[in-house]
Amino acid sequence: MSSFTSLAQSIPPLTIGYGPTIQLPTGSDINDVAVADLDHDGRPDLAIPERALDTLAIFVQNAGGGFPAKATARYYFSRGPHTIIPLALNGYGAPGSPVPIADDLVLGARQSIELYLLDNVGTVPGQLSLVARPALRWGPNGGSPPTDPRLLTAPLNGDDYPDIAYLYNPNGTPLAGLGGNGILFRNTPPNNIAPPLFYQAPFRPVDASLACMYDPGAYNALLASPTTNEVIIVTTTGKSQPSNAWWQSGYQSKAASGGTRPVAAAGADINGDGATDLVAAHETNPNVVIQLRDPDPVAQYDLLFPTKITYSLPGTPRQVILQDMNGDNRPDLLVLLTTGLVEVFRNTGQSGPALFDAPLLLATGSRPSYMRLADINADGQLDLAVACPGDNTVNLFYNQSVVLAAKPVTNRETIAVYPTPARTILHIRPANGEVVTTVTLRDALGRPVRQWSKPGATIDVADVARGMYLLQLQASGGVVTRRIVLE
Repeated sequence: MSSFTSLAQSIPPLTIGYGPTIQLPTGSDINDVAVADLDHDGRPDLAIPERALDTLAIFVQNAGGGFPAKATARYYFSRGPHTIIPLALNGYGAPGSPVPIADDLVLGARQSIELYLLDNVGTVPGQLSLVARPALRWGPNGGSPPTDPRLLTAPLNGDDYPDIAYLYNPNGTPLAGLGGNGILFRNTPPNNIAPPLFYQAPFRPVDASLACMYDPGAYNALLASPTTNEVIIVTTTGKSQPSNAWWQSGYQSKAASGGTRPVAAAGADINGDGATDLVAAHETNPNVVIQLRDPDPVAQYDLLFPTKITYSLPGTPRQVILQDMNGDNRPDLLVLLTTGLVEVFRNTGQSGPALFDAPLLLATGSRPSYMRLADINADGQLDLAVACPGDNTVNLFYNQSVVLAAKPVTNRETIAVYPTPARTILHIRPANGEVVTTVTLRDALGRPVRQWSKPGATIDVADVARGMYLLQLQASGGVVTRRIVLE
């Protein structure tokens, strides 16, 4: 059943405004940013790798929602930290907390065959205390360090704990047949990162993303191959069968990207028919090509895309993201351009070229490198952070969409959700004639975990991994978001 709202309903606005710009020292070479509540005060903070300075800068958000002009703390790494993700390495947040919170940090470097781990051991609100764990060595001594590494995280092997996917290109001249590489580190808290599993691609991927292309909850890696004009989909063995075979080269499919020299790809159910669709961004004749997948393939793993929609871009793309940004359960499209722009296309739910609106344009710093989505100002909505090595800045953009689309605050308490913390059952109690049509459970990064259409008075969350979530309720009067805890 489609989870999208009816086309007869009005399309909620998609409004994203400019937030603070974080200025890093000259020559920092900023390529990524992580958002996490590192000092356990309820306000997300920023962790920014400064590759050329061999440091990690921490900016703690203050009570007024601002960030300091200078870093709150810096941690030294000797090998040029380049990419970063927050992760619950020990299965919990602050010591003694029953709730898994992604407040630890994992870093990948351009000059190292190791991943660096920072364990958050802070015990009281306002305390920033990150302690280095032994590094994860994934290559042999003297091995070739990576170029342009990228860290991603999602529950990859079926146990609901977010794992580590590390994608990189070998440095220097590759050996015959050697292209890009991928490594999966299985996260099995507490205090256990399983030995790495490797995947080798026959090409050098420019960018990678994670999406559930075939089975809900079973993530695949999408790798853009500019030399073959394809998107390589590294398949999984399925959520119900956790397996070490996730990252083996035998489990892959290929799909034409729809253009020339694809540099980024993403997947999501764009048109609400239950099939995961594909978007690829191309640097030759810059464009994004939307490919709508056949919802009724003959075989489960068939990749048939009978409908293609192309949108021209005003510059060379660097990254694409598909994510619902305005609370209507339709994935919107974000495209990062090397010219210093983010184009945000609102999903209208219509067919043909009208599927996405004309884009909202957001100006970034110089030579933007990467986007991350996270709830930066703790209002229950996904915001945007863009790392820009050209002028050593991180640009923040705050999402105001759901606030504008939802009912006034005075009416939002007409839907009660309890208890929280919860263990097995959540109760939903509308009042004043409200009707809840769809309930979506999202993780801390805004990714959908479960969805219920036409829910009753209760929803069963017994088999959902314990942690902190956002519960998004589509009601007759608008969208309501609640922060809940499962323990």
